[in-house]
Amino acid sequence: MNIKVVLEKSEDGKYFVYVPSLPGVVADGNTRDEALSGLKRELAAYLEPSEEDLPSNRNLLSEIEV
Repeated sequence: MNIKVVLEKSEDGKYFVYVPSLPGVVADGNTRDEALSGLKRELAAYLEPSEEDLPSNRNLLSEIEV
């Protein structure tokens, strides 16, 4: 799955990246690659449910790749 992100370079040379469709999923870095890598970690954390969001019956759980 590919997702649209906005990557901006500030006047001080740092990069700021965010996902417009997912408020709060943001990252920054000294380089473009550093910012994008940080955003991937933030996106994975955003999409992973917390333990209290999961059903108590673990047999109902499955995983899919997107």
